[in-house]
Amino acid sequence: MSVMKRERRLLIIDDSDVFRHGLENILAGEGFSVETTPDGIVAQHMLNGNKYDIVLIDLMMPVMSGIDLYQCIEEGYPEVAARVVFMSTEVPDPATGNFFKKKARPFLLKPFTIDELLNATGN
Repeated sequence: MSVMKRERRLLIIDDSDVFRHGLENILAGEGFSVETTPDGIVAQHMLNGNKYDIVLIDLMMPVMSGIDLYQCIEEGYPEVAARVVFMSTEVPDPATGNFFKKKARPFLLKPFTIDELLNATGN
């Protein structure tokens, strides 16, 4: 009897269309089922009723910052908070770095390799 491996679902929240769609294509090629959105408000609606194995959040977005979105996720979807990976084009300031450590969440500096992403997501 063969056991079907469940496709892992990933949500990408990033305001950069080019980066978001490029990452979507790469991860789909790695076997992920990928959904994307450019802002945190829409992401909150997407989390309602959907189960994501990984939620990849850009730190700096215009509508809602990645940290603000994470705090909403902690309050409304605490089971998802442990599956968040942050990313940004800038090195986080010390306060943000401490936030990541306190919450035990991984951070990836863009551009990152597919191996770095897969390692951060436990693949």
